[in-house]
Amino acid sequence: MTSGWWGGLTYHCNMATPQNEKILLAEAAEHLVISRLLRLGYPASQAPRTWRADDVLIDQGPSVQVKATDKGLSWMVGRVCPNDRQFYAFVDFRQRFAPVVYVLSNERVRKVVQAAHEAFTVTHPEVKDIGMRNVQDPWRKGCVPPEYLNGWLEQFRERWDQLPAPVTAWPDSES
Repeated sequence: MTSGWWGGLTYHCNMATPQNEKILLAEAAEHLVISRLLRLGYPASQAPRTWRADDVLIDQGPSVQVKATDKGLSWMVGRVCPNDRQFYAFVDFRQRFAPVVYVLSNERVRKVVQAAHEAFTVTHPEVKDIGMRNVQDPWRKGCVPPEYLNGWLEQFRERWDQLPAPVTAWPDSES
């Protein structure tokens, strides 16, 4: 049990629970993505917790859905609705202090999860579809989509250049 005082609030939490570790991993991933975006000149911030579709918002720009893992290149995604102003940031924390972010457009994620689901249902026709999809690299044996062979994800490593250029002008620091 950890407890302490911060900003007038007293907190108590058992940091060892898997749920708390999952929450902290997700928060770390969102802050990492925001940090990278800010360094690239995008005025980015965390979306309100009540928003379901996006984790990071960019002023006058696209939004970003952030997924995190520390157990291999595998992330769960729900339904991916078409949105040409949305990107996905898949954060790999296997190297705790040298995380890697894979940046994919909404359209690419839709194509990947559809191809992966089709490959999965060929070998597992009896499994009920619950709408959740895995984005993986490498794929499970027997479930490799022909369009996305093992190693496919590397081409999206730190590919922030896919985002449109920032449109918000920052104030001149000299004035």
